[in-house]
Amino acid sequence: MISVQYKLSLFLVFTAISFILGGCSGKSNQGVNDQQSTEKGSASFIVSGATKADKKGGATVVPGSEYNFKILISDNHTTYNLNFAMYSYGSGPVERPGAGEYAIKGSGSKTTFTANYQLINQNTEKVVKEFNSVINEEDTGGTLTVDSVNNSIMKGHFKFTVMDKAGEKITVDGSFEAIL
Repeated sequence: MISVQYKLSLFLVFTAISFILGGCSGKSNQGVNDQQSTEKGSASFIVSGATKADKKGGATVVPGSEYNFKILISDNHTTYNLNFAMYSYGSGPVERPGAGEYAIKGSGSKTTFTANYQLINQNTEKVVKEFNSVINEEDTGGTLTVDSVNNSIMKGHFKFTVMDKAGEKITVDGSFEAIL
């Protein structure tokens, strides 16, 4: 049995790698606008609970390896990042999800997603608060539904609850059109 701390460590390492591979090396002067939404897909969601927000941004599938599948929703990493990921943990390739409903729970697997919501200080560009589905698997989770997918776009919606290390919870409810 893999410990929760080990899963959290792996999750955080994979998240950092996706952040780097996703071209997140610096802050863009361009805000979220129609051009960005067209080039990077689009997403909108509402956050309730310990933190409240109404967010919009771009959505894209982040290039990784055959052992993971990741969707990144962000406003150019200015105020937030929302990540969804499937991981195989070395048990073979992860296939791109087709249309259907997928559980969001724990540290993810080849058939379930993990979720991570980061609040970013736009002056320092540093993560100031992080909520994820790994912290407490019994009290977190939800679903990500892929409504349609083709060779260039994946459309879907999601609703889930995640927790930070202090035990504060948020619920995130929204939709996306991610560029593949």
